[in-house]
Amino acid sequence: EEEEGEEKGSASKKTTQKILRILADNLDSESTLLQEVAGEGVAKLLLSGRVVSHKLLRKLLVLWYLAEDDERLRGVLGVFFPTFAATDRSYRECLGEIYLPVAQLLQDDQFQLPATTVENMADFLVQLTRPIEPNEDSIHDSMSLAIANQVLSDPADQLLVRIYCRSLSRMEPSPHNQANTKDLDTLLKQMLQVVKDAVSKRYLNKFGKTLSDILISRASSPELFASPKDRDLNQGKGGDEAEAEVEPSDDGVNVEELTVALDQTLVPEETQQQSTQKERSYVLSTVKRRPFRTPRRTPKQQANDSDRESDDSLIGEHSPFIKPSTIKKRHRRQPPVLQFSDEED
Repeated sequence: EEEEGEEKGSASKKTTQKILRILADNLDSESTLLQEVAGEGVAKLLLSGRVVSHKLLRKLLVLWYLAEDDERLRGVLGVFFPTFAATDRSYRECLGEIYLPVAQLLQDDQFQLPATTVENMADFLVQLTRPIEPNEDSIHDSMSLAIANQVLSDPADQLLVRIYCRSLSRMEPSPHNQANTKDLDTLLKQMLQVVKDAVSKRYLNKFGKTLSDILISRASSPELFASPKDRDLNQGKGGDEAEAEVEPSDDGVNVEELTVALDQTLVPEETQQQSTQKERSYVLSTVKRRPFRTPRRTPKQQANDSDRESDDSLIGEHSPFIKPSTIKKRHRRQPPVLQFSDEED
């Protein structure tokens, strides 16, 4: 029975390999319909986790950039790549591992891709592999180390080095990974000595600024940039210390809470009110009140006042001007009161 099970397993593996070969061959087919079916099938297999293949993932990426006329295939792959990157961290690691093979397609005579297309694909992979969660270990740590070592190994190819340096300038390394940041800083100094292209050096300086910002911020506030493991340990220690501080006594009563309660009960409310009133009166007494002062009048204003007094002296009984005090209030005339006698006619 065990031999029969092994034979069945080997037969199923052979059939899956045959199907994958058929799909991979049809990805390079001249028929657009076969390319659409094969591309959609491979994308579904990769997204479901049934197949893990860096080669097929790289082929789908190249096919997405080359199939400009096939709108349906571009639509399917345009939805597949962001969904694939956001599904799981292991999928983002696969995208990070195909970065170097995709960038090296610039030197492949089979595809003959222009430098702008390879540069766009590299930027797209950097964008897909960015960390989603704030405390997540960034995949850009391993990608940056691999790219830096590749630049140092072959700095003569200026086009490829420019693509590498452009990708480094867009990396987001983990701020809590101090060892990786220091390694990248030392590699950056070596790259600046080897690289001769001015544009590549500009990208490297930008990458160096991000590293220096991480190092400075980590030195100023190390607690914020601690790793998740260190945070968990610090939280555990802090919780133990807090629990030790609030430990009750042997009788089962917390001494601090008991003293606070006794203080509140011993102080009556009347004394508390009197103390508050005294404090308020003291504060009011300390406030300096400014005396009221009549505003000074200018010579021009004094001249106007004298003119007004002269005008008021002209006002008399037979004057056309009437003082406001002499105006009599007009009262409405009251209607006559009718009186009726009680005698009957």
